[in-house]
Amino acid sequence: MWPRLLVAALLLLAAQHALGQGNACWNEQCEKCTADYVGCKKCRDGYYVDASRFCAPCKDKWAATCTANRTLTCNTADYYTNPSPLLYLDPKTGICKAWCTAPGAFSGCTRCNADGRCTECGDFASTQGATVLDPKSGKCVKCKDELCGKCDPAKPSKCYQCQKEPYWSYWGEDYGMVYRDEKSGACESCMHTIEKGCLACNGRGECTNCKKGGLTILRDGRCVPCSAFIANCRLCSANGKTCKQCAIGFGFKGGACVKCPEGCDDCEQARQGSCLVCSRDGAGYYFDGKGFCKKMPDGCSTVNKDGSCRACFDGYKMVSGKCLRCRDSACIACDSDACERTARSHCGADGFCSNCTELWPGISASCRWW
Repeated sequence: MWPRLLVAALLLLAAQHALGQGNACWNEQCEKCTADYVGCKKCRDGYYVDASRFCAPCKDKWAATCTANRTLTCNTADYYTNPSPLLYLDPKTGICKAWCTAPGAFSGCTRCNADGRCTECGDFASTQGATVLDPKSGKCVKCKDELCGKCDPAKPSKCYQCQKEPYWSYWGEDYGMVYRDEKSGACESCMHTIEKGCLACNGRGECTNCKKGGLTILRDGRCVPCSAFIANCRLCSANGKTCKQCAIGFGFKGGACVKCPEGCDDCEQARQGSCLVCSRDGAGYYFDGKGFCKKMPDGCSTVNKDGSCRACFDGYKMVSGKCLRCRDSACIACDSDACERTARSHCGADGFCSNCTELWPGISASCRWW
């Protein structure tokens, strides 16, 4: 008993002393503590663990990891968030230096030699367009055309090859693919967007390839939807003469797509009693199992096979298979004539609800009364 109390007391004193003197483990620069939670075992980038087990800053401001007298690795730049330049560890000086002859995160250089001279440029189309290496200056030159993927470093306006996709596609925008205009030589974006089904254009800006699946057909350099050939058709044959699938709310009849009965998304021969799928747009229909879509009873969210209500929407109560509206419009759930639950009101013993001025924290249905 006493030995345990003694150990606990000593640990408590040690913890109080550590907190009073500045505990290295709780320092914001420390990422991992020692087993006794007094010293630091691993520091975040730019710091190292010194002899006192504290995190001390690296002498080299661009160092990621280091010892007291030596830089081990340099920071890795992030083209979007890290403001520091691209860095490399100079083998002669042992310190981090900016990449190449044109330092900065957007210089375009991705590889250097030991002297810090650029040997390779990158394609940063997502931010500023492609860059190419000028062998004379050792710098990365930005192509003048923002849609160009490869250009002449001596004449950046002269494009040899366009990007496969425009730079804005990196941000999820659909403006079609890129093609090289056969007259001007400039890189242009296909005006027929990916959304309309075009996958590639020729030098005249005409679509040459549509997305597979039968939703669109290539006609006169454009991807044309099936509905342009057969009214209300969603999916059709390659020649656009035969419809394979009608649009929602339409069914086949004599090779054409004819509107289904009310509340029906898919049907056969577009006649009464031929419904296959009822409307899913929130219109409130249910399938009776006999080919008909019937209107949901008022206040009913789901029904049984016999058409009686199984569950009600908020603001209604279940009475003998029917949903009846609660007498208080502010009520979400009620039983008989008494209100049981409401979002921002208080339900009293009389079954009526009054607006809350302040709610009990975490309890949406209860008011705080003073």
